[in-house]
Amino acid sequence: NVGSGSAYKGYAPSSSIMYHVNRLNRQNVWSYTGFAYVSGASASNNYKVSAPYTIVTSRNKYSGEESSGRVKVFVNVSGFSPRPITLKKNDKGIWKAYECSSMFVNVPPPASTKKKDEL
Repeated sequence: NVGSGSAYKGYAPSSSIMYHVNRLNRQNVWSYTGFAYVSGASASNNYKVSAPYTIVTSRNKYSGEESSGRVKVFVNVSGFSPRPITLKKNDKGIWKAYECSSMFVNVPPPASTKKKDEL
């Protein structure tokens, strides 16, 4: 659980990533934000997803070349333009998110949480 300080093999996220994680926790939106990136989920269906889970990505002419060890991909998100993530290839050949702050921008709340007008 990243929010509680647990991290994979002791590798904690950077302070800039933790800033966004903590902000989402404070705003009580962490529970559904990630689902907005799964194909088929939307605020109107309360971000319900079902297997197989699909995340749609794309690249453009400015994304860079894989041979450089750094590329930018765009992740589709329900109701918004695709959000960029910069990936870097490590010395083991594994691509890791290097810059992904756009992934932590709020998404609309699920329909079930919207307050109803009493009048």
